[in-house]
Amino acid sequence: MSDMAADARRPLADLHKILPADCAGVLLDVCGLLKGLQEVERERGWPRRSAKLVLRICLEQLAKHYGLRPVAVGASTHKDRNWMARDGRPQRFE
Repeated sequence: MSDMAADARRPLADLHKILPADCAGVLLDVCGLLKGLQEVERERGWPRRSAKLVLRICLEQLAKHYGLRPVAVGASTHKDRNWMARDGRPQRFE
C-alpha cells in the first residue's frame, strides 16, 4: 500500500473510532459518496427518515468530539447588517 493511500485511509479509520458503525457508514455514504438519504435507506432496508436521524446523530457526535458549539458565535464588534430596523420595520433607503 502506498503512503498516499495510507494517508487517505487514516482519517476514515479515525471516524470509525469516534462514531458507531452505522453512523460512520451513513456519513461516508452521504458526504463521501454523495448518496441521497433515500438511497441510503433503501440500500440498508431502513424506514423513511431514519438515515436523516442517524446522520444528525453522527454530525452531533463529530461536533462534540471536535469541540464545536451548536450555535456559531462571531466577534462582538461586527456591524449590524440586517435590512430591517430593530423595531421590525423596514429601513428607508434615502
